[in-house]
Amino acid sequence: MKYFWLYLIPVLVAVLPGKLYAQDDQAELPARDVTIKESNSFSVQYSDSTGTLPVTLTASYSSLNKEYRIFWNQETTDSFRLADPLNINTFRVKITKLFNDKNQSAKTYSEFSINEIFLWLYSLKIEEGDLTIGKLFFKRWALVFEGDSSNHFKNAKEREFFLDTISKNYEPLEVARSVSRNEFRTAFNEVRRTITADTMHKEDTSLLDKLMQKINSPQYNIALLSTDINALNLTHPNLLEEGKIPERLKNFDTSNIKAIQKRLSLTEQRVYPVKKISIQFERGYIERIQIWVGNRSGGSDIYENIYAIGFSSINNLKAFQNTKLFIRKSAKSYNDFIYLSDVLGNYDNLLDLYTRDYSPADTVINNIDPSKNPYISLRKERNIRLFDSKIYSDLSGLSDEAPNGLVQIEVSRKFNLNTYRKQLGSQRLDWNIFSYLNLYGALSKIEDKNKDLPLRNVNTIVNNKLVSPSYVTNLDLRRYENASLGIDLNVFLFDYPDTKFTAYLDAGIRYGHTRIADTVRNVVNGVIEPSDSISRRSGHTATYYPKISFEFFSERRVGLVIGYQLNFTTLFSNNHFKKIMSDAKSDLNSLTNERLARKSHMLEVFLRAETSQAGNGQLFLRSRFFWQQGDANTFFSQIQVGYAYSIIYKK
Repeated sequence: MKYFWLYLIPVLVAVLPGKLYAQDDQAELPARDVTIKESNSFSVQYSDSTGTLPVTLTASYSSLNKEYRIFWNQETTDSFRLADPLNINTFRVKITKLFNDKNQSAKTYSEFSINEIFLWLYSLKIEEGDLTIGKLFFKRWALVFEGDSSNHFKNAKEREFFLDTISKNYEPLEVARSVSRNEFRTAFNEVRRTITADTMHKEDTSLLDKLMQKINSPQYNIALLSTDINALNLTHPNLLEEGKIPERLKNFDTSNIKAIQKRLSLTEQRVYPVKKISIQFERGYIERIQIWVGNRSGGSDIYENIYAIGFSSINNLKAFQNTKLFIRKSAKSYNDFIYLSDVLGNYDNLLDLYTRDYSPADTVINNIDPSKNPYISLRKERNIRLFDSKIYSDLSGLSDEAPNGLVQIEVSRKFNLNTYRKQLGSQRLDWNIFSYLNLYGALSKIEDKNKDLPLRNVNTIVNNKLVSPSYVTNLDLRRYENASLGIDLNVFLFDYPDTKFTAYLDAGIRYGHTRIADTVRNVVNGVIEPSDSISRRSGHTATYYPKISFEFFSERRVGLVIGYQLNFTTLFSNNHFKKIMSDAKSDLNSLTNERLARKSHMLEVFLRAETSQAGNGQLFLRSRFFWQQGDANTFFSQIQVGYAYSIIYKK
């Protein structure tokens, strides 16, 4: 273990000064001024209960000046300023003066109204350590698509205009309970029974019967009922005389008819209120979102995403217009859906220095009622995940003859590139290209057991000269590797969430370093003279590869990944030695490099299980099997067990 510190010191030298520099650099930078500005309308009650004063205020908060500024409506001139922290007594005096100055009155206002404005003002405050990065707004209505019956509303601009118009003219409570055809049928049957032939002309009875026939017809448009009722009421008012109608129809006047017509009209157009929203942000994605939407029966249906929805770039936000959320309960649920942009409104993100990632911290928010909470505030991540690291041992390394180290370290960092996924056909499938970039590096041998790869030679001598080259096999270079650095680029991703299955196709390049021990061979009288002298060299390899991986149970708690990788390895040795395919099938006397010696295969199985509720630690088992192209009998295996954790920098 004495060489452990020789490898650990460079890592500490690289990481710790970077952390200290980040802290020092942060201290030297001028303080940033992040200003929040917002407008809001209130109905301020007079303290004597004689009425209300409708007001619109615009307020801002400056994180640099620690100051609030309050404007009347959207005027540009300062009305008054308040220092942070707010004082309720000072605020009450100044806001009362503002209202009375603008309305030329001498009123006092209720404590409830003053406190309402005070709390709104306080909500604008931001702090550097817990910076709000934006507000995500919600909408109150959803247009439900049933199969392909609503093609005329698939244009995002048309849908937005249609739903915005409804939002301005309808309250969600109006359609909390849908009005059914049976309700009217039952009510008019009661009318028909209570009005006898003795009190009605036969003509009146005939008119009522004709109306009932229309209502009972499956082709009858219930939205036209108000027109028919009005016409009948004008020509035959005796049908609705006091005492001749049931309680349900006594208040069936013009205003009620219009309200019912509105409700029926929305139901006919498949527009229902959004009752509840739950949303989960994780790693730059909306990992899960569930929307409770009303239905015709007065109940609710749950609509949800079938794949992770990117939430880190402007293009991700634009894609909301074409992202579908599918109903959960239907057997053919891909036919019934709503669009994400019909539920999530604008994301009012704050601009910040040196960032193009607008994703919030990992957050779960449940049971949001958009009629009461029109938006939520999203905050940035306080912790920066620098690296995902693994410390492990190769069980094969327990053998004294094995070159694999007893203690090995691997670090990696994944960067999201393209977080926008596309649905595949009309099914619950999705795909993406260039999803991520993964950087990784490893120290494979920390202790001092078999650290060097010995070169071999068949010792062919011609004219008292050694003509056979020293050599190693392609797989030996990988097996004895003590350091590596690589990068993977995701080329294609296929996801089938319902079966918890994801497939990845990556392309990568990998650098490897191997310590070489070459015995000095002296030729004396046509034979090799024994020597204890060792020449130390380095082997440098560059490996290019495609890799395909299949992930099962693709979630945080547990995961299984099976992968295959085809390696194309090039050796850089300054011609001191050569790389061969295998001892059995290679020409050991030739200096020519073999083409097949470049190719090898790797099969990998990776099993992980979460060990902490915070998700910052995992136990894992990784098994790898390598074999040589052209000679499958040249192979080796690795069985690695260890602990994976995240190196986090706390801001």
